[in-house]
Amino acid sequence: MEISRLNGGLAGVTVIAVLITGVEGAVLAPLLSRIFKVKNPVAEGVAIGSCSHVIGTTKAVEIGEVQGALSSVAIGICGLITVILLAIFC
Repeated sequence: MEISRLNGGLAGVTVIAVLITGVEGAVLAPLLSRIFKVKNPVAEGVAIGSCSHVIGTTKAVEIGEVQGALSSVAIGICGLITVILLAIFC
Protein backbone atom coordinates (compact mmCIF):
# COMPACT_ATOMS: atom_id res chain seq x y z
CA MET A 1 0.00 0.00 0.00
CA GLU A 2 2.86 2.33 0.79
CA ILE A 3 4.37 1.83 -2.67
CA SER A 4 1.01 2.61 -4.23
CA ARG A 5 0.57 5.73 -2.10
CA LEU A 6 4.08 7.01 -2.86
CA ASN A 7 3.38 6.71 -6.57
CA GLY A 8 0.09 8.63 -6.41
CA GLY A 9 -2.20 5.62 -6.14
CA LEU A 10 -5.12 5.12 -3.80
CA ALA A 11 -4.44 2.57 -1.08
CA GLY A 12 -8.06 1.37 -1.00
CA VAL A 13 -8.11 0.69 -4.73
CA THR A 14 -4.80 -1.15 -4.43
CA VAL A 15 -6.16 -3.41 -1.69
CA ILE A 16 -9.30 -4.25 -3.65
CA ALA A 17 -7.29 -4.95 -6.82
CA VAL A 18 -4.94 -7.29 -4.96
CA LEU A 19 -7.86 -9.13 -3.32
CA ILE A 20 -9.71 -9.55 -6.61
CA THR A 21 -6.56 -10.77 -8.33
CA GLY A 22 -5.86 -13.28 -5.58
CA VAL A 23 -9.38 -14.70 -5.43
CA GLU A 24 -9.65 -14.84 -9.21
CA GLY A 25 -6.33 -16.67 -9.44
CA ALA A 26 -7.26 -19.13 -6.70
CA VAL A 27 -10.57 -19.93 -8.40
CA LEU A 28 -9.23 -20.12 -11.95
CA ALA A 29 -5.80 -21.73 -11.36
CA PRO A 30 -6.94 -25.36 -11.46
CA LEU A 31 -9.15 -24.73 -14.48
CA LEU A 32 -6.46 -22.88 -16.42
CA SER A 33 -3.90 -25.56 -15.58
CA ARG A 34 -6.17 -28.17 -17.12
CA ILE A 35 -7.07 -26.04 -20.16
CA PHE A 36 -3.42 -25.29 -20.95
CA LYS A 37 -2.32 -28.82 -19.94
CA VAL A 38 0.29 -27.68 -17.43
CA LYS A 39 1.83 -30.91 -16.13
CA ASN A 40 4.96 -29.56 -14.42
CA PRO A 41 4.26 -28.81 -10.73
CA VAL A 42 7.10 -26.27 -10.62
CA ALA A 43 5.64 -24.27 -13.49
CA GLU A 44 2.18 -24.45 -11.96
CA GLY A 45 3.41 -23.23 -8.57
CA VAL A 46 5.44 -20.35 -9.98
CA ALA A 47 2.54 -19.24 -12.17
CA ILE A 48 0.06 -19.29 -9.31
CA GLY A 49 2.38 -17.51 -6.89
CA SER A 50 3.46 -14.76 -9.24
CA CYS A 51 -0.10 -13.98 -10.32
CA SER A 52 -2.36 -14.76 -7.37
CA HIS A 53 -0.54 -13.60 -4.25
CA VAL A 54 -1.18 -15.36 -0.93
CA ILE A 55 -4.76 -16.33 -1.67
CA GLY A 56 -3.58 -18.23 -4.74
CA THR A 57 -0.76 -19.78 -2.75
CA THR A 58 -3.26 -21.35 -0.37
CA LYS A 59 -4.89 -22.97 -3.39
CA ALA A 60 -1.49 -24.08 -4.67
CA VAL A 61 -0.85 -25.81 -1.32
CA GLU A 62 -4.16 -27.64 -1.75
CA ILE A 63 -3.14 -28.73 -5.25
CA GLY A 64 0.24 -30.07 -4.16
CA GLU A 65 3.24 -29.68 -1.90
CA VAL A 66 5.62 -28.64 -4.69
CA GLN A 67 3.13 -26.14 -6.12
CA GLY A 68 2.66 -24.56 -2.70
CA ALA A 69 6.39 -24.27 -2.03
CA LEU A 70 7.18 -22.75 -5.42
CA SER A 71 4.20 -20.43 -5.18
CA SER A 72 5.62 -19.05 -1.92
CA VAL A 73 9.04 -18.57 -3.49
CA ALA A 74 7.48 -16.81 -6.49
CA ILE A 75 5.68 -14.30 -4.23
CA GLY A 76 8.95 -13.39 -2.54
CA ILE A 77 10.88 -13.03 -5.78
CA CYS A 78 8.15 -10.91 -7.38
CA GLY A 79 8.11 -8.68 -4.30
CA LEU A 80 11.87 -8.18 -4.44
CA ILE A 81 11.80 -7.41 -8.15
CA THR A 82 9.02 -4.87 -7.59
CA VAL A 83 10.94 -3.08 -4.84
CA ILE A 84 14.17 -3.02 -6.86
CA LEU A 85 12.50 -1.74 -10.03
CA LEU A 86 10.63 0.96 -8.14
CA ALA A 87 13.86 2.06 -6.48
CA ILE A 88 15.53 2.35 -9.88
CA PHE A 89 12.73 4.02 -11.84
CA CYS A 90 10.98 6.18 -9.22
